[in-house]
Amino acid sequence: MPAVGRSARQKMMHLLSAEDISCIALFREHVANISFRMPRMRLILFGISAFSYWLCAPSAPDASCKVSAKILKNCEPVLEALRHLGRLFPFLPRPHHVSTTSHTKRPLSEAICHLMVRMPKGKDFCRVESGVFVSCPELCFVQLAQSLSFHELVRAGNVLCGRFYLDAGKGGELGQREPLTSKRRIEAFLRANPGIKGVKEARRALPWVTEGAASPPEAFLAMVFGLPYRYGGFQLSDLAVNRRLRPSHKAQQIARRTTLVPDILSADARLAIEYDSTAEHTSSSQLTRDAQKRLALEADGYKVVTVTAGQIGSSGEMRRIAEQCYRRRGKRFRPQSKEFANQQALLFRMGWSLEDYCLKEQPR
Repeated sequence: MPAVGRSARQKMMHLLSAEDISCIALFREHVANISFRMPRMRLILFGISAFSYWLCAPSAPDASCKVSAKILKNCEPVLEALRHLGRLFPFLPRPHHVSTTSHTKRPLSEAICHLMVRMPKGKDFCRVESGVFVSCPELCFVQLAQSLSFHELVRAGNVLCGRFYLDAGKGGELGQREPLTSKRRIEAFLRANPGIKGVKEARRALPWVTEGAASPPEAFLAMVFGLPYRYGGFQLSDLAVNRRLRPSHKAQQIARRTTLVPDILSADARLAIEYDSTAEHTSSSQLTRDAQKRLALEADGYKVVTVTAGQIGSSGEMRRIAEQCYRRRGKRFRPQSKEFANQQALLFRMGWSLEDYCLKEQPR
């Protein structure tokens, strides 16, 4: 049978003209070039684009999706791959930030390429779609440190260690998830990869990252009240975000539950800070639960301060709350830093919104 097949092909070749044979050769060369370029069709989201992906991810990929830096070999972004990425994740702001191991031959308006010289040692990339990878949350934090300001980096860390995400399919509506990473895991990554660019800035910001925030406003309030004076915060050192309390029997009867979770708690000052947003608390049942929680906390001797959406952006309003915390501790609020005023202005100018990292009106 193989001999007959070869004979048939030879007869067919005799019937083809030189022009036909040339066309077949060109087609074979085209197919070979496509196959050769396939590894280059891989994209690895870097820094800000990786953060935008994680901000909108309802959960982290499981361990089977993690791969090592070997995927970066011969990785060079091409226009077709970037357009495919835009179709997969239309909520990602453009231009896309992507990793590469070689200088691109020509600039692409759809992408900003970041040359990676030192590679992380572990499996620090996650496969999220066919041909699309993203830096793991720990590596993403270090990459962000290369370009973001101190306050923006701390806020990003609060998101990666927080319990919320923005549902891009519902116009950025708030959802709940398990934290993508933790301060301990980020610290371990920094120790294992001391030579990667951005480690120094990441080490500076990491101690002030808050774990467990359930919304962007909570993450911001933790910065406002918890950062030291030199970074523009009110330096309340004992703050806890969403710490579960077991109230007294009387408070349990008031709250109709066995545990309470204040948004921000100052245990020493016996003060709870609750964020109240009409955009997030729309149902009457939720309003009732919030009221019961406040009454139960007050029954146990806590002073409950409510921060509204209109107050959160005012440094004056936040200062009055901070002063209440200090008075309940028997202290006076005296920011002892020359940088306090300037740094606080930068902090409030940044604000709590994360809308720059997620497109609510997605391109068609």
